Amino acid sequence: LANLASQGSLVYRTRYNISTLTGLVQIGILFFLWRAFYLNTNEVAGYTWSHIRTYLFLTYLLNLLITFYTELRISQSIRVGNIALELIKPIDYQWARFAEATGTALVEGVVVGAGATLVAIALFQILPPELSNLFWLPFSLLAAFGLKFLLAYIVGILCFWTTNAVGLIFARITVTNFFSGGLIPLALLPEWLETIALYLPFQGTLHTPVSLYLGRIMDAEAIRAIIVQYVWILVLWYVA
Repeated sequence: LANLASQGSLVYRTRYNISTLTGLVQIGILFFLWRAFYLNTNEVAGYTWSHIRTYLFLTYLLNLLITFYTELRISQSIRVGNIALELIKPIDYQWARFAEATGTALVEGVVVGAGATLVAIALFQILPPELSNLFWLPFSLLAAFGLKFLLAYIVGILCFWTTNAVGLIFARITVTNFFSGGLIPLALLPEWLETIALYLPFQGTLHTPVSLYLGRIMDAEAIRAIIVQYVWILVLWYVA
């Protein structure tokens, strides 16, 4: 299933290219907004202009891993009734969708990400990862992918109780972007709101791996953040 999904991503190149360009436009807008902001200051909440450039690039890469097509594909199968055929097959429905999301991510995330990384290093001079966190970073990235899938999966199957999933999908994207730090780093939020955000599942999709990469959390704090990610995976898998 993962193999078929990866091949499908390569076949439907127009959709694939549009997703990539849409992400670039969004990050491009944020890039110029932040650049204008940093003309008058050198550092905000511990973030320098170099940190923010790297932060935006990592946000773009992580958003490639799971696109809204994951939940759209699930919701459409419910609306047209194809899910009935899926449910009678001798495979677990949730694991099957996870396999498909993995196959898509291998193409949309890894292939595009590899090319984008070369461009970013050459043009935007992104910072290298914090060496002391290199061991923990892969665990956090895997957890981020799992969390993004589960959030998308849950929204997709809510179409059992709605006539359309588009509104739910865009609501999920908006909430996830805000509470994950996709719009602004969580450190810039009011302290009470940042504290709440750090214990929600959304921050594990972006804030934790990016903070590990930049070295903003280390040692015991890094381990605690990764544990929070995996606890939320267990909870959301059961909920799903």
